[in-house]
Amino acid sequence: MLEILNQIFLNNGLLGLFVLMFLNMLVFTPPSEMILPLAGFFAYTSKSSLFMIILVSVLANLFGTYFWYFVGRKISYETLFKTNYFRKRKKFIKILAEKFRKEESYWVGVFRLFPFVRAVVSIPAGMVKMPHKTFLSYSIIGMGIWTSFWVFLGYFFGLGFFKYKLYILILLFLFLLILIFLFHKKMSNYLKKEKFLDKSEKKDKF
Repeated sequence: MLEILNQIFLNNGLLGLFVLMFLNMLVFTPPSEMILPLAGFFAYTSKSSLFMIILVSVLANLFGTYFWYFVGRKISYETLFKTNYFRKRKKFIKILAEKFRKEESYWVGVFRLFPFVRAVVSIPAGMVKMPHKTFLSYSIIGMGIWTSFWVFLGYFFGLGFFKYKLYILILLFLFLLILIFLFHKKMSNYLKKEKFLDKSEKKDKF
């Protein structure tokens, strides 16, 4: 795959990068952890602008992620209430949804820093109808950090970076688990404080 991606960069430049990063967010492949370091290496060897590579990558991701955002808006979290499990927890879900939409929107940006989750987080954001300005702002921040991190790795370490890619991904995965735990704990504490969790509901996962 590395050879194929490399040929795409050589033959199509920024246009190829845009298409790849758009597909990365739309269909979750090819992985940005492969695309971006190669783009950084391409910038080094071709003397291309790092700023333009990062900008094109972020814009392509934004176009792709808005597809899932609109899917979420179309579905709406209220659709969940058609199932018996979620219908029993209607108040519980509504409180979580409102808090995510208004007070905890920054999590959209945080989860942009991890594989796969960075794409699917657009769905719950759309489901709670997060304001476009908020969604766009946090998405740009998260995508900008993610993109810059991988592009700079490729730029400074070249293809040798791929020797350490697995270890970096393992660390990111562990960090993601920690963040998910903190997110769960933060929301659970909020609901307990607001007295929306009784003893029987404490066992449920949101």
